[in-house]
Amino acid sequence: MGEGWRLQVAELRVAKRNEEALVLIRQAIAEGDMSARVMLATMGDKAGLSRAEVDALIFDVETTMNQEDVETHLQLRGAYDIGLGDLPYDEKARRRFSHHLKAVELGAGVIHTLALARIYVMGALEVAPDLNEAVRWYKHAIEQGSVEAAHELQKVYRHIEKSEKKSAKSVVTPLPTRQPSSPAKAGGPVRRDSGN
Repeated sequence: MGEGWRLQVAELRVAKRNEEALVLIRQAIAEGDMSARVMLATMGDKAGLSRAEVDALIFDVETTMNQEDVETHLQLRGAYDIGLGDLPYDEKARRRFSHHLKAVELGAGVIHTLALARIYVMGALEVAPDLNEAVRWYKHAIEQGSVEAAHELQKVYRHIEKSEKKSAKSVVTPLPTRQPSSPAKAGGPVRRDSGN
C-alpha cells in the first residue's frame, strides 16, 4: 500500500464511510502492517468486533509488535487514549505515554514531539511535570522545523527564570525577631491582630 493510506482511512472515517475505511485497513493487515490491526480495533463494533475481541487484538499487537515500529506505537497510544485494552485505567495511561515517548524517540513527526514536550510541561496522570525533559523535546521539535516549539520554549525559559528568581528571594536571611513590648509601658491595652 502507498504511504498515504492511513490519511485516507482517517478521511473516510471522518466522512463516516467506514466500509471503505475497513477495506483499506484489512488490505494493510493482509500485507502485514501491525498498526492496521490497532486501527481495526479502534473501529470496534463498526468493524463487527466485540469489546473482548478488541481487547484481545490490542493485547496481541502489544505482545508481538516490532518495538521499532513508529506507526504501531502511535496507533497503540491512540487506542489506549480512547480506553481500549483490558487494563486498569492508570496502566492504560502509563502505556499511552510510553508508546508516545517511544514513537518520538524513534523519529515520529514534529506534532508528536511537540505534544510530548507539552506533556512534560504540564504533567499528566502518568508523568510528573519535568521542565528539563520539556526543554529537551522542545529543542528536538525545533530541530524538526517547528516554529511553534521555539515560541513555547521561550515561554518555558521565562517561567524557569521567574521560578529561579522567586526561589532565590525565598532564601533570604530571616528578619531579626522583635522583642514584645509590655502593655504597661505602651500605655494602654494590648491590641490583638485577628489575622485579617
